[in-house]
Amino acid sequence: SMIGYVLCQIPMGLIFGATIDKIILLMGFSQEIADLAKEFVWVAVAIDIMDGIGEAFGDFLEVVDKETYANVMGTLSTLVDVGMVALVVIKFDASLTVVGLVMVVDTCLFFSLNMIISIQLDWIVKFEHGLFGKLALRNKDVFKDLFKTALPLAFGSLLGYAEWEVMTVFAAVLGPAEAATWAILGFCWDIFESTTEA
Repeated sequence: SMIGYVLCQIPMGLIFGATIDKIILLMGFSQEIADLAKEFVWVAVAIDIMDGIGEAFGDFLEVVDKETYANVMGTLSTLVDVGMVALVVIKFDASLTVVGLVMVVDTCLFFSLNMIISIQLDWIVKFEHGLFGKLALRNKDVFKDLFKTALPLAFGSLLGYAEWEVMTVFAAVLGPAEAATWAILGFCWDIFESTTEA
């Protein structure tokens, strides 16, 4: 599933990277903001890819009865991320791109740490062949079952979460401040929503 995620994320990232300045201008923001977004978009794509891979491995750990560890490491990762971002913003007056790179480093650090700890404690020994040694894309039955399960879940997720993005586009018609406010409210809603996922 990680390979599928990365393979799907790369073309979406390329489309996003090629069109972000036009989208920002369409939403009524200035050329300066569009230029800032064009500079940051590739870092955002890297953040999304690494977050997805890290989250997939965390979900795997939860499935194999290591949910307490996964939740503690997820919380610790978020706290370290907030601390590192605050440090570079307050002490070094960092640009948005530098802040994004700090987030990429944090995500890579904790993903690597989770992999090393899991391997050293033999948590994934029983699953190594399936995780690293076998490419399930060749197994048509498994691939069909994956799609039978994943497509309805993906469609439901799209319906469940896309409303914030659609409303952001509608808010952009009112002006840039309204679009930014709606996007921030969507982020706050995500935080409240994540408290019920534990």
